[in-house]
Amino acid sequence: MRLICPKCNAQYDVSSDAIPAGGRDVQCSSCSHTWFQTEKPAEAASVVAPAAHTPTAAPAAQSRVVTQVENAVTKRKPLDSSIADILRQEAAREQAAAEAKVAEQTQPAAETPAEPRRNDPVTAEETRRRISMMAEEDTHAPAAVAAAATGAVSDDTNMRTVPSIDEINQQLRTRSQSGDGANLTDAEQQEVVQRRGFRRGFSFMLILIALAIAPYIFADQIVAKFPQVAEPMAAYIEVMDNLRLWLNDQFQTLRGLIAEYTGSAAEPTEPAVPGPAVESTAPAAPAAPSE
Repeated sequence: MRLICPKCNAQYDVSSDAIPAGGRDVQCSSCSHTWFQTEKPAEAASVVAPAAHTPTAAPAAQSRVVTQVENAVTKRKPLDSSIADILRQEAAREQAAAEAKVAEQTQPAAETPAEPRRNDPVTAEETRRRISMMAEEDTHAPAAVAAAATGAVSDDTNMRTVPSIDEINQQLRTRSQSGDGANLTDAEQQEVVQRRGFRRGFSFMLILIALAIAPYIFADQIVAKFPQVAEPMAAYIEVMDNLRLWLNDQFQTLRGLIAEYTGSAAEPTEPAVPGPAVESTAPAAPAAPSE
């Protein structure tokens, strides 16, 4: 079976089983033109061939060709809208590339006459391979379109959920300003500085107390590990013992003062009531016996 491109008249020899009974889409490898090929292209060739020799029969032959093309179009199955869009985009892309290539070729060689285009012969094996590739593309096109739509939806969803860089920078800038006290008054800033100073001083005192008490608590372990510090450690322990006794005395004194103050406040003194005067007479000593 011989196929003829209606655009560039390129001829292809293919096997008879390459075109099914209902016809199929065929693409020219020379000009990338796509058309619907029926199972009997020889009739159109036989109709067109006499028309070249007999100019009077040209309108009838053209009418028959148009009728055959219309019949083929009516038999053609409707394509999916997604596949049709893909085919249109590919055709437009290929046409733009071909026009750009022709423009590049014509600009430097404007003075030289254009060479006539030659139709390169295409083998039946090459045509069969291209037809099989087109069939695979038609099969996988809906899945590719669905995957592309799913990817577009997921990308749109991710773009909506992920915050922009400007929003993140604005939030970080706001937090840094609020942390530095830029929005506070002078009195509030001074109060914040005083609180920080008090916390630092209190923490420093706790650290010093811990460092002073730690050797007293672990004195035995320190002396056992470092015998050369036994004498300084003994003096240090004696000082700490005296300090403990002094603190104990101060605590007991303060405790007594607090107890005395709370006791006097809880039990108020009552005024003395005057009563009758009672004279107390001492008993007379017994008289000594007379001799």
